[in-house]
Amino acid sequence: MRMTARCLATLVLGASLLATTGCKKKKTDEDDTLIEEVPTVEETLSVTSLSPSQVEPNTPTQAVLYGAGFTATPEISINGFLAEDVSARTENVVDLTLPGLPLGTYDVEVSLPTGETATLRGGLRVEEAEVRCDAAKAHFAFDSDAITSESAAALRAQVHCWLESDVTLRIEGHCDERGTIEYNLALGDRRANAVAGWLQAQGIPASRIKAVSYGEERPVDPGHDEAAWAQNRRAEVLPQH
Repeated sequence: MRMTARCLATLVLGASLLATTGCKKKKTDEDDTLIEEVPTVEETLSVTSLSPSQVEPNTPTQAVLYGAGFTATPEISINGFLAEDVSARTENVVDLTLPGLPLGTYDVEVSLPTGETATLRGGLRVEEAEVRCDAAKAHFAFDSDAITSESAAALRAQVHCWLESDVTLRIEGHCDERGTIEYNLALGDRRANAVAGWLQAQGIPASRIKAVSYGEERPVDPGHDEAAWAQNRRAEVLPQH
């Protein structure tokens, strides 16, 4: 069958319409996705903490300041006293050296070259460090309350701290297991008071000393030979912080 030119043109036009309508490719979800730009968030200057937050008086101390927005090396002032060696490690961390300051509580103020400021109220305390002294023991010969040279040396090693800290001293007198309970209580009392008298001679007031006796009740060595007894014949000086 022969096709006229007019019929051929009609078929071509129909095929073209079909391609642009019924055969049109469907969009996928992926084609509809919109890519959004994430906005840049600029952190404002803030100060959260200082480490250490407590220092001793009149002592320059290396410290670290934490916060946000340290976009440049800031000026750090502690109630008008400028910190030294200030260096911004990151936008959140600044290294510095705190000046030696008198006793008190201080605000920490941070200033950027842009004029921004932030203050950490009461962020630094300057206080005397608490002095904690050690205990000491004085050992005694059998049936004696005389302080030996070795015991005097052990006590003397702690006397300076006891004097400087103003602690109260509890002195406990002890004995070995030999002898009656009543006798050992009395001997433990003599030993405790012998140490108390020695401490008073070193300058510690009697008002800061309390002597008690436990006799043979609290041995440090439960043995029943001379080595154990030598350890149990003692007076212990215990600082009461």
